[in-house]
Amino acid sequence: MKLLKNFRVWILLIFLVFAIISISPSNQEGVAIRGVTPESAADDGGLFSPAKNSRPLDYEVILSVNGNRVKNVNEYYAAVEDLVANDTISIRTDQTSYFLTVQPEVEIIPTNNTITREVEEVIQEDVNGTVVNKTVVRTITENETITNVIGVQDLGLSVSDAATSNIRKGLDLEGGVRVLLQPDEQVDQETMDRVKDGLEQRLNAFGLNDVVIRVSGDCLYAER
Repeated sequence: MKLLKNFRVWILLIFLVFAIISISPSNQEGVAIRGVTPESAADDGGLFSPAKNSRPLDYEVILSVNGNRVKNVNEYYAAVEDLVANDTISIRTDQTSYFLTVQPEVEIIPTNNTITREVEEVIQEDVNGTVVNKTVVRTITENETITNVIGVQDLGLSVSDAATSNIRKGLDLEGGVRVLLQPDEQVDQETMDRVKDGLEQRLNAFGLNDVVIRVSGDCLYAER
């Protein structure tokens, strides 16, 4: 009883309660969507990368593929390894369902033959001082090509096992990549900030929103 009357014990208990709420432990199964490649089947199907600096438990989680339960990364890749070009697959997440069309991987082989075809082209003409658009048909000659389907493209999803808490693990525990970038010559802080912003935009264009870029002195650290 004396222990419970000690205000330091109450402060510790309150701290522990808030720590548990902040960590939000969970036993959630599935795979978390870490990134979506632009112009991929996943992007066309309406999936998107998580917002910058999202908490691990805020990531959208894939629960099943074509009705088959997905509990971890291995089961996810097993579910998508035998996809057929132009097939439609269903992906159910903890938020909604998506339908993706598998995109074919093609190779284009040029031939020695030439083909002639007609194409429409819009040109502008001056008619009594007024510029108007006019559609004309042109005949063009080009080399004939053969298009072969050689497989299927990746769905464009970067995934990991669903998080069980909001604790962010370091590279030594979770794994990943760290890159150190250092300019060849001394630059000011404004230039470093512009480089940082440029790198973030380029990486985001590839669906890598969970890359953390930090400026430290005259170096840039990129971690994923």
